[in-house]
Amino acid sequence: MCKCALFEKSNYDLFLLLYLFFIFLVLVLFFIAIGFYLLFKGSIFRSTAFL
Repeated sequence: MCKCALFEKSNYDLFLLLYLFFIFLVLVLFFIAIGFYLLFKGSIFRSTAFL
């Protein structure tokens, strides 16, 4: 029983770690998307400014 509880706790920790990793991955992708959007917008703004 104690071993089972320990196993459940380790599974819970693993799930929590995966959940935090997933949140971190989503945030990183979100910031990359914002960066590309600003870069793209800035390059378009610069090209139209030259025209």
